[in-house]
Amino acid sequence: MKIRFTITICFALFAASCGGGSATQPATEQGAQDAVKAGLIAAFDADVNGVYDFMSQDCQDSSNREDVKSALLLVKLFLGDSGLDINSSTIGTSITSFDGSTARVATEYLGPVPEDDSGFEFGTDDVDVFYEDDRWVADDCEFGDSTEADAEATGNALAEMGLAGTREEPVPAAVAVPIGNGYTISFNGLDLNGEANIKAQDGFVSDHGPNEQLVIASVTVGYDDRVEPAQANSVTITAVGPSSVAIDSWGCGSFDSEFAYQASEIFSGAVVTGDVCFVVPTDQVNGLVFNATAGFSDSTVFFDPSLSSASPIPVTGTTGPADGADFSAARLAPAPRGEVVDLGEGWTIEVLDFTPDATKIVASAADWNDPAPAGRTYSLVDVAVTYDGTEEPVSLFSLSLFAVGNSNIAINSNCNVSEIPNQLDTFSDLFAGAAVSGQLCFVMPTADLDSAVFYARASYFDDDPHVLALN
Repeated sequence: MKIRFTITICFALFAASCGGGSATQPATEQGAQDAVKAGLIAAFDADVNGVYDFMSQDCQDSSNREDVKSALLLVKLFLGDSGLDINSSTIGTSITSFDGSTARVATEYLGPVPEDDSGFEFGTDDVDVFYEDDRWVADDCEFGDSTEADAEATGNALAEMGLAGTREEPVPAAVAVPIGNGYTISFNGLDLNGEANIKAQDGFVSDHGPNEQLVIASVTVGYDDRVEPAQANSVTITAVGPSSVAIDSWGCGSFDSEFAYQASEIFSGAVVTGDVCFVVPTDQVNGLVFNATAGFSDSTVFFDPSLSSASPIPVTGTTGPADGADFSAARLAPAPRGEVVDLGEGWTIEVLDFTPDATKIVASAADWNDPAPAGRTYSLVDVAVTYDGTEEPVSLFSLSLFAVGNSNIAINSNCNVSEIPNQLDTFSDLFAGAAVSGQLCFVMPTADLDSAVFYARASYFDDDPHVLALN
């Protein structure tokens, strides 16, 4: 399995490396592109002085060369002994936006492939720069441990709300608080008889011990950050009882309201509600609290949904593509239906047709196909896919296929039904020259049917999704 190493890593670790040099640079589109390319080469070449020279004055004032050196060492760690000579490599740039004083530059590593076939693949990234003192500089710099900074910001936000969020002073029910990386969460309720809840949904209950019981916490998660798409499952929730031993949320079984089933990828403005289940020893139920973290953030917040709040604060979101978010421009200008789109790595895809409400079609395909959950509708997308890459064979399953509408909640192409007409076999292996077509099934939020677009990636690790129109 290949590990996708994107240019994003460079900029996430030290965005300031992508500014301009100390020499005068023209306030032109080409000047911005040249500055970004020079900064990127300096970063990958572990040129500490070069990277430091590419920083804005504010960045230089707020950091030091040791910070830069530490960040560069992390990049070298990722690259390892790949044999990559960045100075002989080709880096492509293009202007995404430009107004003379600010610019967004799209960057792409074009080759060559590292000598040792280490599995590194370079993707694309957008870099924001601004013009300062006759040169282009980065609009952000963060050389320290961003997870620590994120935790500090979360702690400050909780303090401003008059909350601690500690195990001793947990956040009460129905109060939404930030947990870092753009995520907020509220715990809405607690069901100590989770087994009955799952059975009422005709769900599957896993075997558990006689001295254990299923506990379900109802949660709502919001996301509000420029980085898109994000992962709903980046939020990790554990339960902690009097023994102080963390209890992970797995082993209960399977049921419709499970949080993991409500969303896959999410976009800025999304709000997702669902249930999280825990197998808890009966002697740990009293005094049970819950801990929530987001991604790799050092921020950790405790909640006690058994506590009521006099002033509930709901999780709020927005509808439609958010201003300034990474994916918004593409969602607002998708490739028209019927256009063949090149996904890269030898793949193309085309949307041939879209059936927004395929409820009757899915129901008639097999007697054992269950109805869509409340608030959801079965939708069918008819696609044509070709493959003409160098790796053989490749699985069609390697493609990442989603739909997203104004709810900003993305749905993957899996309806969990037994059969649909002309179903695309996503588990088939393809060789160069293959062309296949068929239907994909989505369990779409009903309110999203008119606003939905389809997006696809050549692989899960591809950070350059392509958006295609459905309507």
